[in-house]
Amino acid sequence: MVLLNDKFGKFKANCLQKRLLKSKINKNDNHNNKKTNSVIANLSTSNYLHKQQQQQQQQSSLSRLSLLQTFRRVNQTKVLIMPLAILLLSSTIVMAASDPMLPPAAYAISFGATKNLSNNDGDSLDPRIEASGDNVYTVWSDSSEEDADLLFKRSATSGDSFQSTKDLSNAKDGDAQDQRIVKEGNNVYVVWSEDGDIFFKRSTNNGQSFGSTINLSNDNHFSHVPQIAATGNNVYIVWDDVTIVNGVDESQLLFKRSTDGGANFGSVKEITDKIETIRPRIAAEGNYVYVAFNAGSEDNQQIFFTRSTNGGNSFSEVKSINKNNENSVIGDIEAVGKNVYITWEDDSSPDGIAHAFFIRSTSNGQSFGNIRDLGLSDSSPQIDTTSSNVYLVWTNDDGKIVFKASKNNGYSFGVTKILSSSSNEPSINPQISSLGSAVRVVWEGNSDGPSDVFFRASGNEGDSFGSAKNLSDNSGDSIDPQIISSKSSVYVIWSDNTPGNYDTLFKKGVD
Repeated sequence: MVLLNDKFGKFKANCLQKRLLKSKINKNDNHNNKKTNSVIANLSTSNYLHKQQQQQQQQSSLSRLSLLQTFRRVNQTKVLIMPLAILLLSSTIVMAASDPMLPPAAYAISFGATKNLSNNDGDSLDPRIEASGDNVYTVWSDSSEEDADLLFKRSATSGDSFQSTKDLSNAKDGDAQDQRIVKEGNNVYVVWSEDGDIFFKRSTNNGQSFGSTINLSNDNHFSHVPQIAATGNNVYIVWDDVTIVNGVDESQLLFKRSTDGGANFGSVKEITDKIETIRPRIAAEGNYVYVAFNAGSEDNQQIFFTRSTNGGNSFSEVKSINKNNENSVIGDIEAVGKNVYITWEDDSSPDGIAHAFFIRSTSNGQSFGNIRDLGLSDSSPQIDTTSSNVYLVWTNDDGKIVFKASKNNGYSFGVTKILSSSSNEPSINPQISSLGSAVRVVWEGNSDGPSDVFFRASGNEGDSFGSAKNLSDNSGDSIDPQIISSKSSVYVIWSDNTPGNYDTLFKKGVD
């Protein structure tokens, strides 16, 4: 692998800088600002992250003023005033739809003290979080040693206390990164990339202990950005595999599945031919497996989709979802029942400016309906679903966090709501979690100082939101927030350099 990394060195540095700096992918993927191989270790991760935030913050425009105004009570005894009142009400509804910076609703969550989960001298970056019942699971990349390791921490007390830290990638060469974690039953699955390979580890006892590490790629190519989905005993993993052919970077989406809860994996399947493939997304429901990704030349990226109807044994022909040549950037994919939801960003609108888009299938991905233009965008939307509700959140062109909700499986959406305000803008990197009638959103906000992590929640399916809370509110930069809900609690995790280096911080909220 040393010779391979040397061979990739100069090429990968140039290629990855183009992908992360020149393209719009860095606006959407909350782990894309990290190093993608040890060959570019000379790029300081923390400085690079901070520089990307500054660039995005400088692009934001002046915040818009809210148009929604409150009504004065009208003397109800004057019947002739009623038509005027109705006219005013209609006008207000129109104004709310065009710029709905809604007043806060009476819904609040109480947060406890902040916990430092890493608390060491290295940089702890790209935290991920999962939760089920009273169990909370976290992973992050930590550079306390010579190479960055993948660290894991578990709470069995709903985040009130955490057990000792486990090093999942100990003794591996290279920097652990691109980590993902999912929970299915009593099993906890973790996947990551390191030294050009894709690694997998599982726990069968809710994270108390982990089995041996499995190298899923195990070749002399450069494999990175793995994505994982699990349903029942099936575990599905897809990743981008890069080779150099005649001096040209060629990528290919590769796939592996396990049908016994991650104990063993089958052979590698090639989902695509060799193309320039970037940032796959995966979802699963029953025996259906769905993969969406953007691919094409550097300035001609489209959104593509393929599915498996037999638990990943075979996949359909890859098809373009948006069929345009306007630098598309994949956002998210979700599957619920027969419904499949995909979001992305591209420049195909007549104004030539980036917009966010949404599409759904009601036939397990066999066909898709019309593309829905969600409006101006500076990042691809993230999705979360609860029953028939579909929630979307993204950053618009003014650097504000915006939200849309559908209560009929994505058939139609309500008005766009602006969640951030001038006091915490420009805002980037929104993440969303829903449970029952609750919807919770976190993001990075900055107002002439270090970035902070902000939180806002709704208790009525996104109809209205409580006031924004600053969860970090400290002297350092707080970046890469992640959020998950379980039972009556909500858990937020992020990286924070207040201690002098980036540590993994955690906060628990209760309804």
